[in-house]
Amino acid sequence: MKTRKKQSPRTSDLARPDSVRGHSVFSRIEGVFETRALSGKLVTIIGLGTGGSVCADQLARCAVDRFRLVDFDRLEIHNVARHTCGCSDIGRFKTEAVAGRIRDVNQQAQVETFEEDVVKKPKLLENVVSGSSLVLACTDNNRSRYAINETCLRLNVPAIYAGAYERAFGGFVMRVIPGKTPCYDCVYGALQQSLGAAPHKSGPIAYSELEDASEFKAEPGLCIDVHMIALIQAKMALLTLLRGTDSKLEDFPSDFLLWGNRKEWIFPEPLYCKFAKTSFRKDCPTCEAVRLRGEELAKASEEARKILAGAEYNPAILKDHRDSQ
Repeated sequence: MKTRKKQSPRTSDLARPDSVRGHSVFSRIEGVFETRALSGKLVTIIGLGTGGSVCADQLARCAVDRFRLVDFDRLEIHNVARHTCGCSDIGRFKTEAVAGRIRDVNQQAQVETFEEDVVKKPKLLENVVSGSSLVLACTDNNRSRYAINETCLRLNVPAIYAGAYERAFGGFVMRVIPGKTPCYDCVYGALQQSLGAAPHKSGPIAYSELEDASEFKAEPGLCIDVHMIALIQAKMALLTLLRGTDSKLEDFPSDFLLWGNRKEWIFPEPLYCKFAKTSFRKDCPTCEAVRLRGEELAKASEEARKILAGAEYNPAILKDHRDSQ
């Protein structure tokens, strides 16, 4: 009796939109949550190093289909041991290399790339954050995180921050929902006051305590250890995107957690996770600046409304206003 060989699906079949959307690429996760709930969600990832590339790759595998990728750096040989991209991508912008990884998982994904330093171009930072469903801050220094924090608060866009400590012995992941949770500045300032800086045994600076990217000098660290922190950030991002849907996935019990890969600092044992409650800091300069700016904008908007309302009854007011421009 002859048996017929089972034929593998053709590449052209896998590329069909209906096949990509749930029938083949995402069929193994359809029973966990409804992937269509993520259709159209726009995730902006700022910083495409190890952490950012892992988050992009994992979210693409969870059916996120719209991305904005921001990084001005190119992939170099020393990045390959920890980055999701490989030797074939050396010399390419990290944004382009990671975009290729995303499209390799989901050929229908829409990916925008920006090869700029958004800290030096605040208007561009505002543009890439605007309209996003979620922002992932995967940068290596606090100066960029503070800039992202202020912009996301002002534009009312949720953000998730993550960072690894020296040699990736541990790290943190934090979610900020504007108006509902403390901002990055609130929590980071309080954390420094209560726990102090993470210890430095072999290098002068920890990944997450740099103020300026120009000071950054990559520390040795296992890919596995850095990826552990990045995977937690990606999972928190997924859970945040699924809020308000019929997903049965349980959200994290807190918006801030510390993760220890090794028994160091505040971590009593390897693979230790500590969730912590956060609170608004009354003296937070970022929250205060955003509040004052919001009040100024509201006042200006009210004045403009009054001018326009008056013009309805007196067209001369509108004419005088135009003539003065």
